[in-house]
Amino acid sequence: MARENRDPTTHVICKLCGKKFRAITFLLLRNLHHYDGDHPILDYKLNYGLPFAMCKDSRQKLSEAKEDFWDERGQHWTREDVLAEIRQRHRTGQSLRGKKVSVSLYEIARRLFGSWQKAIEAAGFDYEVVTGVRRWNRKKVIERIRQLAAEGVPLDATNIQRDYSYLHRAAIKLFPKSWAKALRAAGFDPAEHKKPQGVWNRQNAEDWVRNQVAKKKSVLARDVPRDLREVVYKRFGFGWTEFVEEATGAAYPGVKKQRGWTKEKVLAEIKRLKEEGNRLTLRSVIAAVGQAIIKHARRFFGSWPAGRAAAGY
Repeated sequence: MARENRDPTTHVICKLCGKKFRAITFLLLRNLHHYDGDHPILDYKLNYGLPFAMCKDSRQKLSEAKEDFWDERGQHWTREDVLAEIRQRHRTGQSLRGKKVSVSLYEIARRLFGSWQKAIEAAGFDYEVVTGVRRWNRKKVIERIRQLAAEGVPLDATNIQRDYSYLHRAAIKLFPKSWAKALRAAGFDPAEHKKPQGVWNRQNAEDWVRNQVAKKKSVLARDVPRDLREVVYKRFGFGWTEFVEEATGAAYPGVKKQRGWTKEKVLAEIKRLKEEGNRLTLRSVIAAVGQAIIKHARRFFGSWPAGRAAAGY
């Protein structure tokens, strides 16, 4: 099978309707596909994991038009202009993080130097030092682990993930999928740095759930202490939904990740959310009821916007 062209030159294909366009536009998403967020093009790209919503030809023409626009105003950037601006920002104490500089400076630096980092380095600066953006490698991860150990910081995965999430992310990426591998590389025995067994048992876990319900507080999985969920899963052999229902004798107060979803149930749930005053953007729905309904809308209708459209929104 021929490999799919991931960067089409003359058109892009809409993931929602299958039609060809030179660009997926704001009006197309808003009027035809019922996107109602503040940034429909961004939402569309995130939803389908796309780097662009515009064909290569159109992107090139847009780039050329921008250059002509600034040329006419005598504001055309050169490599020297970019380097001078970077050095000026550094002298005056302004941030050199990519997200903190003007879009025009950032984009022209990328075009002329290949990336914002290369532009910073061409100006004579150490990228990590002047931006504070870490570029991890295995050696740096090991050095940071040893530094934390010398400071007396607990090295169990739970503590590191909670208080040093940047280090944990880098470690499991560079020592694939395992904090224990990173510890071994730093010269530590992972068995000696496990989190002590918690105090949870079946009785006090059930009592905690009942007390939360009595106080009208959330018992949704996302709001529960992580160590309690782990005990329920690993020691008691329950899923969290099942455990809550067992402890309270009532239905789990949320959208369940369970079998039995149908098109009709998805549509009914979308309508219920709308009637209760919820916005139907991806972020709003996930915050309100979790990802289950999003998952099944994509399963039955191809995408979340298509599911909403089928429900009449």
